[in-house]
Amino acid sequence: MPVYTYITLDNSSQSTVATDAWGINGSGQIVGYYQPNFFGFLDNGGTHTTLNDSLGTHGTLEVRIKLASQIVGYYEDDGTAFGLVTVTLGHHNRRC
Repeated sequence: MPVYTYITLDNSSQSTVATDAWGINGSGQIVGYYQPNFFGFLDNGGTHTTLNDSLGTHGTLEVRIKLASQIVGYYEDDGTAFGLVTVTLGHHNRRC
Protein backbone atom coordinates (compact mmCIF):
# COMPACT_ATOMS: atom_id res chain seq x y z
CA MET A 1 0.00 0.00 0.00
CA PRO A 2 1.46 3.42 -0.95
CA VAL A 3 2.27 5.96 1.73
CA TYR A 4 1.21 9.54 1.04
CA THR A 5 2.37 12.78 2.63
CA TYR A 6 -0.20 15.52 3.16
CA ILE A 7 0.42 19.19 3.78
CA THR A 8 -1.93 21.88 5.03
CA LEU A 9 -2.30 25.02 2.93
CA ASP A 10 -3.46 27.87 5.11
CA ASN A 11 -2.80 31.58 5.12
CA SER A 12 -4.46 32.94 8.22
CA SER A 13 -2.84 36.34 7.60
CA GLN A 14 -5.41 36.88 4.81
CA SER A 15 -8.45 36.30 7.09
CA THR A 16 -9.01 33.14 5.10
CA VAL A 17 -12.15 31.04 5.37
CA ALA A 18 -11.05 28.54 2.71
CA THR A 19 -7.98 27.70 0.64
CA ASP A 20 -8.46 26.09 -2.77
CA ALA A 21 -5.50 24.42 -4.50
CA TRP A 22 -6.00 24.16 -8.27
CA GLY A 23 -2.67 23.19 -9.74
CA ILE A 24 0.65 21.53 -8.94
CA ASN A 25 3.69 21.10 -11.14
CA GLY A 26 6.43 18.45 -11.16
CA SER A 27 8.53 20.57 -8.78
CA GLY A 28 5.77 20.50 -6.16
CA GLN A 29 4.81 24.18 -6.53
CA ILE A 30 1.11 24.65 -5.83
CA VAL A 31 -1.20 27.43 -7.05
CA GLY A 32 -4.73 28.29 -6.05
CA TYR A 33 -6.65 30.99 -4.23
CA TYR A 34 -7.89 32.04 -0.81
CA GLN A 35 -11.49 32.88 0.00
CA PRO A 36 -13.37 35.11 0.71
CA ASN A 37 -11.14 37.75 -0.93
CA PHE A 38 -10.07 35.56 -3.88
CA PHE A 39 -6.37 36.31 -3.75
CA GLY A 40 -4.24 33.91 -5.79
CA PHE A 41 -1.29 32.19 -4.16
CA LEU A 42 1.81 30.20 -4.93
CA ASP A 43 3.10 27.67 -2.39
CA ASN A 44 6.75 26.87 -3.04
CA GLY A 45 8.04 24.37 -0.50
CA GLY A 46 5.83 25.75 2.28
CA THR A 47 6.52 29.41 1.48
CA HIS A 48 3.32 31.22 0.48
CA THR A 49 3.36 34.11 -1.97
CA THR A 50 0.14 36.04 -2.57
CA LEU A 51 -0.47 36.67 -6.26
CA ASN A 52 -2.95 39.47 -6.77
CA ASP A 53 -3.37 41.43 -9.98
CA SER A 54 -4.07 45.05 -9.07
CA LEU A 55 -6.62 45.23 -11.90
CA GLY A 56 -8.65 42.42 -10.37
CA THR A 57 -11.15 44.38 -8.29
CA HIS A 58 -13.16 41.19 -7.68
CA GLY A 59 -10.27 38.77 -7.19
CA THR A 60 -7.37 36.98 -8.81
CA LEU A 61 -7.48 33.21 -9.23
CA GLU A 62 -4.43 31.16 -10.17
CA VAL A 63 -5.49 27.85 -11.66
CA ARG A 64 -2.50 26.10 -13.30
CA ILE A 65 1.28 26.04 -13.07
CA LYS A 66 3.73 24.52 -15.52
CA LEU A 67 7.09 22.95 -14.71
CA ALA A 68 8.82 26.14 -15.85
CA SER A 69 6.82 28.03 -13.15
CA GLN A 70 4.53 29.70 -15.68
CA ILE A 71 1.24 30.37 -13.92
CA VAL A 72 -2.08 30.89 -15.68
CA GLY A 73 -5.33 32.08 -14.21
CA TYR A 74 -7.71 34.97 -14.40
CA TYR A 75 -8.92 38.02 -12.55
CA GLU A 76 -12.28 39.72 -12.47
CA ASP A 77 -12.96 43.42 -12.85
CA ASP A 78 -16.57 44.60 -12.52
CA GLY A 79 -17.99 41.25 -13.62
CA THR A 80 -15.66 40.72 -16.59
CA ALA A 81 -13.04 37.96 -16.44
CA PHE A 82 -9.58 38.51 -17.98
CA GLY A 83 -7.01 35.76 -18.50
CA LEU A 84 -3.53 36.25 -17.12
CA VAL A 85 -0.15 34.60 -17.48
CA THR A 86 2.81 35.06 -15.17
CA VAL A 87 5.62 34.54 -17.65
CA THR A 88 8.25 33.81 -15.00
CA LEU A 89 8.10 34.14 -11.26
CA GLY A 90 9.05 37.60 -10.11
CA HIS A 91 7.64 39.33 -13.18
CA HIS A 92 4.34 41.17 -13.41
CA ASN A 93 1.24 39.39 -14.63
CA ARG A 94 0.28 40.01 -18.23
CA ARG A 95 -3.26 40.25 -19.61
CA CYS A 96 -4.27 37.78 -22.29
